[in-house]
Amino acid sequence: MYSAAILGTSKIANIHLRELLRKKIKKIFIVSRKRENANLIIKKNYQKNSKLVYCSIKDLKKKKVNLISICTNTESHFKILKYLKYKKAYILVEKPIFSIDENSQYELKNKLKQVYKFHDKLIVMYPMLYFGRILRNRFFHEKKIKTVCFKYYTNGKNTYSKIAEDLLPHAFSFFYSICNIFYHKHKFQDFLIKKIINKKFNWRCSLILNKVNFSITFKENSNLKKSYLEVLLNNKKIIRKTKQIENKFVNSILYKKKEFIIKNPMEVQFDSILKNLNNIQFFNYNKHLTEYILNISTNLIK
Repeated sequence: MYSAAILGTSKIANIHLRELLRKKIKKIFIVSRKRENANLIIKKNYQKNSKLVYCSIKDLKKKKVNLISICTNTESHFKILKYLKYKKAYILVEKPIFSIDENSQYELKNKLKQVYKFHDKLIVMYPMLYFGRILRNRFFHEKKIKTVCFKYYTNGKNTYSKIAEDLLPHAFSFFYSICNIFYHKHKFQDFLIKKIINKKFNWRCSLILNKVNFSITFKENSNLKKSYLEVLLNNKKIIRKTKQIENKFVNSILYKKKEFIIKNPMEVQFDSILKNLNNIQFFNYNKHLTEYILNISTNLIK
């Protein structure tokens, strides 16, 4: 792959840029409304073998790029995808694909239909899908999962249902993979919502999915130094830890009082995407997962 573009200059945009540089993409356009923000990223991530260039979204339409990564705020995703509807490129979009609060369920389904009509090679980013696979393959390969407890403590600034809108894709993509469910083999049964608690900085719910008891806890604290993830699978606690060494994030888990180094789920996802660019089933899998997550999230938030 020769060229790519990243829309946005946020923390997640920097992570996408790091991954594209790791894959030795020769030319990367940084798209931002503010040129000075783009220049900061370009200066910070300079590498001898990759060319980083500022670009406006208007000029991006004229550029030949193989891949476009959308890392802007959720509310802008549909507008950008529609604006780039005739752009022949692979599209990556940060989760969630759309904002739920401002749309009815019918409007969301219609938007999804439009987007996939424009872009048949679109991937929504779900690193927790790969984290779930890592845990399943390493520790729970042949075990039936009966209970899943997903607790995510973050240093974000969202409140009330916006917390859920932002983080539910993490929880459900994790559930999807840890319970070894694939859309073409096993469709989700109806879910039963047992309880929802929606507070300013604390969103919780419990439900039953495919006969599995699933509880979710999200807490936002802007003073928290690092986000913190804890999961309980069949009441066995697993804690995910991350630390940055130079320009690389090292991931590990604590399980049964032992620490294990694991692959970075974001790196695994990027590797998987670039490996499957010509695999239609890969894109269909992500599409069905996105439809499912959007549907169940809407039912929990509305």
